[in-house]
Amino acid sequence: KLSWPVKGNVVAKFQNDEQVRHLGIDIETDCGQSVKAAADGRVIYAGDGIKAFGNLVVIRHNNGLTTVYGYLDDISVREGKVVNRGDVIGKVGKLKNSDKCGIYFEVRKNVTPVDPLNILE
Repeated sequence: KLSWPVKGNVVAKFQNDEQVRHLGIDIETDCGQSVKAAADGRVIYAGDGIKAFGNLVVIRHNNGLTTVYGYLDDISVREGKVVNRGDVIGKVGKLKNSDKCGIYFEVRKNVTPVDPLNILE
């Protein structure tokens, strides 16, 4: 199981079908809140090179899981850094196409996207 990266409300759910591809969840919460690593792992990406997600952090975990944290206002980790569950990796920014704050959170098992709501506790 994974820890919630922020406390907030899920405003967009995981969907992967012909109609909609939203491969994670959007969690609306307060601007500037700390975003925390969902589990122990190593940061494999930290930056803003993937335009769709703004400031983005990707963490690889030992169990074949990868977690993705998008729309961050601020990133406080670098690629290669080892993080523990609950470590602060950044701050909440604005959701895409919204004036509300929150993050995008995605979970992949190996390379396959899975519904984060099934493995968050």
